Amino acid sequence: MNIEDICPVSESLDFFSRKWVLCILMDMFRGKKHFTEFQESNPTLSNHVLSQTLKYMEEMELIKKEKSELKTRNKTSYILLEKGLKTNKILYELSVFSLNELECSKLKKDIKNEILENYTESLNI
Repeated sequence: MNIEDICPVSESLDFFSRKWVLCILMDMFRGKKHFTEFQESNPTLSNHVLSQTLKYMEEMELIKKEKSELKTRNKTSYILLEKGLKTNKILYELSVFSLNELECSKLKKDIKNEILENYTESLNI
């Protein structure tokens, strides 16, 4: 393989190719860890797709599934692993790009600053 044939951007896009992976990661950085919380945060996400996406994220070692023996409503939690935690800068930069260049750029400056501050705190930037 030639160095010219290697494209880290393409490889990363393949890795994050599932539509909901980045949204679920962002939810996790904001403290969500249960299936129902991901559903509530992403109402157009079907149970089947959410289930498949979480399995994919486990296989890719972004998250870990933990089951509790306690008699609570939410017995299963999802925890960010090291690889998942390393996505914080990617999520932050996507947010900055959106706030500056996409539809979000039309927001008032104080609202954009508040959003960015929230993301900075959630993502530990």
